[in-house]
Amino acid sequence: MSDNGPYAKKVRSHMFQPEGPLGTFGAQIDMAYLIGLLSEKGHEDLLTFKKVRNLFAHYAEHNTFDTERIRALCKNFRLIDEHKRIYDQVIWKRDTPEEKFEATVDAVVIERGVVTMGIKKADDDTASPKWRFLASSKLFCATLDIYLEKPQDLLVPLL
Repeated sequence: MSDNGPYAKKVRSHMFQPEGPLGTFGAQIDMAYLIGLLSEKGHEDLLTFKKVRNLFAHYAEHNTFDTERIRALCKNFRLIDEHKRIYDQVIWKRDTPEEKFEATVDAVVIERGVVTMGIKKADDDTASPKWRFLASSKLFCATLDIYLEKPQDLLVPLL
């Protein structure tokens, strides 16, 4: 979409309007997959996000990550389980006579064109639906942020 002329902007605006062909989140996810930005797993994970979001937004009984349907959906997030994309959070410690401190950092690293993240990861957390949802969200957001800033640093598909 390199054409920035007035006519191209008009067409793009129409495409992404709510009533346009790419107006829904699902249509945008499908297009990202079809143009090669997402792998099959990335596509499936984003569709899972969409389902979780819709359950929270439209059904009062789904108001926690502990409902059966939300738990089942969050088990489906696959990218955080593969290729060591998520690793234990980085902890910086200094223990000298002059200085004592400990800091934890959610680190984002690009390794061989793939975004990986250090996220707090206690053994019992990783099976939690909320942790799986948040870790997947952070991975998607970090990857998109890096892609928008420096697309040349990442492999395609992104996720």
